[in-house]
Amino acid sequence: MKKKLLIIGLALLAMTQSAHAYWFSDVSPSGHTLFYSVVTGGVKVCPENNSIPYYTTPLVGDLIIPSTVQYNGHTYSVIEIDGQAFYNCTGLTSVTLPSSITKIQGSAFYNCSGMTNAIYTGTLTQWCNIWFVSASSNPAWASHHLTIEGDSGSLHLVIPDSVTTIRDHTFNYCENLISVEMGSSVTSIGWGAFMGCTGLNHVTIGPNVATIAHVAFGGCPELADIVSLADTAPTLLADGVFQNMPRDISVHIPCGSIDSYFNEWTYFYNFIEESEYEITCTSDNTEQGEAYVTNPPTCQEPTATIYALAASGFRFDHWSDGDTFNPRSLTLTSDTTLTAYFTEASTDTVIIHDTIYIRDTIYEPNGIDRIDAVMAKVYAADGQIVVTSPDGNPLPEVLLYDAAGRRLEAQAAGRMPAYRFTVPATGVYLVKVGKHPARKVAVIR
Repeated sequence: MKKKLLIIGLALLAMTQSAHAYWFSDVSPSGHTLFYSVVTGGVKVCPENNSIPYYTTPLVGDLIIPSTVQYNGHTYSVIEIDGQAFYNCTGLTSVTLPSSITKIQGSAFYNCSGMTNAIYTGTLTQWCNIWFVSASSNPAWASHHLTIEGDSGSLHLVIPDSVTTIRDHTFNYCENLISVEMGSSVTSIGWGAFMGCTGLNHVTIGPNVATIAHVAFGGCPELADIVSLADTAPTLLADGVFQNMPRDISVHIPCGSIDSYFNEWTYFYNFIEESEYEITCTSDNTEQGEAYVTNPPTCQEPTATIYALAASGFRFDHWSDGDTFNPRSLTLTSDTTLTAYFTEASTDTVIIHDTIYIRDTIYEPNGIDRIDAVMAKVYAADGQIVVTSPDGNPLPEVLLYDAAGRRLEAQAAGRMPAYRFTVPATGVYLVKVGKHPARKVAVIR
């Protein structure tokens, strides 16, 4: 009798499993009834039925998928989502995925047209390790928006060193993704990894990326520039890696790699070889002045020029490494960051023999000289040497020298009606306007 009951029970179980795609159901934290089947290592979320329509009553609203469920006295981790789990659930507005999910099969979120957000409760590393079997298995494909690690706004992702592969479809159609920076651990970028990320405008590809799969960056029309740190151009596994993207964007590559990229990345033509080292200038107080890199280093010339521009009432004092030259040239041997410090200008006195007017014939220092029919006035203000044209005409060439005759700064002729020179330290300087002999400038503090 027991054998007959067992056979009947198994037959009923087989009939149940043939009629439905699930083993059991449970109510989720959001109040939705979800359906599950047991798989190796846990359970997967399934649709209610084996065929269309997959739900007797399609799911609506904000869905939360739990990380664990109870069945027959056992606690199971929710590790997978079946291929038709939420197929055609047009009334879903969002889905929250637990960090326990490791695989989502194809078409899981197909035609979930009402979704506006996919929320993931795990880390970026865990998200990058999910196996998305197809584009529509990623909820971002349907929602066009991803919230990860609590950030629901524009995403600026730095891929951690724990990630070695950007897997297929990991961020496809995530329209709130703005920038991506990959570390040295990433070696490959999968099929459609960033496909359809219409808000993506900057990508840094790590130095060890070796391969990029089909349409990895397809359909990213806002991408303004790519920085690839790989010395050898990563191999493109198909012609359409960058399809439907601007072809004229800047592609920044390491020094000496131009031939490799021209041969492999034929979609682009605007390759820019970047210096091995970078320099960054900041101001200690932007109300007192700003700092600029006026000449960045290049592959051919590792020397950079930086300049600190003081605001009215202030003067440049020193750089963060103690140097007082401004503008300043330095040869880079590593990535460098320098901060400009300013101070009030009232403690400085600049003496220039009195005010000098330069015009026609040479007279005494307080007289009037003439050069090319342009009047130039030289005077002291806020700890700076100011050369200006009272009538507003462009000045001739103006040069600044130190007492030893070494040129410190030059302004080309015919550009502006006034120039300001910030002197680097106490001492005697020479100012030369056009063809007129240089005038001595005494700077005392």
